[in-house]
Amino acid sequence: ARVLSIESVIELFTAFATEQKIILVSRFSPVLVEVAETLCALIFPMEYQGVYMPVLPRKLIDFLYAPDSR
Repeated sequence: ARVLSIESVIELFTAFATEQKIILVSRFSPVLVEVAETLCALIFPMEYQGVYMPVLPRKLIDFLYAPDSR
C-alpha cells in the first residue's frame, strides 16, 4: 500500500537535501520507522545532518521545541 504520495516524497527529499527540520507523524510506529528509513536511503550517499530520531516517546515531545544547535 502507498503511504506517501509522489509529491510528498519529493517534498520530503527536498527538505532532507536542504537540511530542514522534518517531523513525521503516524499512529503506526512500524510504518513511521519504515518511511523514515526509506527517506534516509533515498538521499544516500549523503547523510542527514540533523537529529535523527525515528520514534519519539510522547513524554519527550518538548524536545521538538528545543532550539536548534546547528
